[in-house]
Amino acid sequence: SLVSSMFFMSGFNKLSYKLGLIALLFFNIVILILANSRGGIVAGIISISFSLFILMRSMFIKSFLGVFGLFVLLIIVIPEVNEAVDLYLRWETVSDREVYWQMGLDVINDHPIVGIGPDMFDKVFFNYAPSQTVNYFRSDFLQIGKPHPHNFFFYFMAENGILGFISSVTFFILFFYFAFKTIRLTQNINRDYYILTVAITGIGIGLFFRSFIEVSGYLLYGYITADLPFWLMFAVLISIHQKYLMIHKSKLTNKSLI
Repeated sequence: SLVSSMFFMSGFNKLSYKLGLIALLFFNIVILILANSRGGIVAGIISISFSLFILMRSMFIKSFLGVFGLFVLLIIVIPEVNEAVDLYLRWETVSDREVYWQMGLDVINDHPIVGIGPDMFDKVFFNYAPSQTVNYFRSDFLQIGKPHPHNFFFYFMAENGILGFISSVTFFILFFYFAFKTIRLTQNINRDYYILTVAITGIGIGLFFRSFIEVSGYLLYGYITADLPFWLMFAVLISIHQKYLMIHKSKLTNKSLI
């Protein structure tokens, strides 16, 4: 979303810059595909779609309908494309999410007030997991990582109780409050900052939808690792918000004096 939005900024009008952005965008798409993260792909599509919808609404709608129609036609007409999509998206494993969600809800039902404690879900995971899931995580040839309920809100409430759920919801409320307010503050005042704010907001929307199937990328306990890109963008958003909030207040003060 951030890279695609840079195409609309005044500082990237030169052909060399455009080619560099195309290469960077292509690199990001390849990395996202190789990562084989359905949540990441969904978040990326949503964030880019939001940015393009805000910045180029009519063109985006026409392009989206055209690309979507072509993609559906290829799936229907060409069996190899259909098989490749099924193999990559692993539709047969989608129902596994329900198993993890149910485990998260079971932990919440047993510990609704204070939860089981931060970073403890994987410790009690095997007490709630069905045998098939237990065998999957104990396979010697798989490096799967720590199990979680595949839902950010279930995860925080299971480990931190009611306060965890409140903090997880408040986290997104605060982000979108600053994001959409900053969009209004920068619109028709600074085109580049407006575009940057739209891009960051799109990323936040993508992460919000991703939070219903994944838990990482924005809020971990006590340290910042994979969360760093998000918090850097959030810091930029707050900086832009504060700058243009002061400009807005200054204009209101001048009007009142007149």
